[in-house]
Amino acid sequence: MLVLCHANVARSVAAAALLQGVVDERGIAIELRTAGTHATDGQPVSERTVTAFEKVAGRQDSMGSHRARQLSDVDVEWADLIIAMEDSQVRFVRRLHPGASDHVATLGSLATDFPVDGRRFADRVASLRLAQRGDFGEGDVEDPAGGDDAAYERTMAALVEQCGELARRISG
Repeated sequence: MLVLCHANVARSVAAAALLQGVVDERGIAIELRTAGTHATDGQPVSERTVTAFEKVAGRQDSMGSHRARQLSDVDVEWADLIIAMEDSQVRFVRRLHPGASDHVATLGSLATDFPVDGRRFADRVASLRLAQRGDFGEGDVEDPAGGDDAAYERTMAALVEQCGELARRISG
């Protein structure tokens, strides 16, 4: 799975850390990568992200070693599911990579709609018929960039909730 946000220094990094923690805990073999739609390659994760993550998630993570990466064609081809933080990022991926339309959606929509059943992961993604959906705007995860500490904490709280639910659905 590829977790995507704007700059790849806050939301996508924290979401991937949260998802990885849950899938590791449950023994689910899933590889996670992150990228940004408008990332500056090599930029470190935001210190406010690390601080808010530790406060809200109640644990530390090695995300401090993360370096931002711009979304690439290879990422899109590799991913069996692209998890975006905002509807605008879903549209961005669809515009540049129309073939990915069937496996890109927002975290909020996946946390609500991802099927909980015994089918293979790829079959559950296909059953969502994502290419036929037009709007994923409900449940966008706020971009805390430029905001105060409270904005980062709100974003981390939303990620904890939505990533926990998505991981539960994936493992179910």
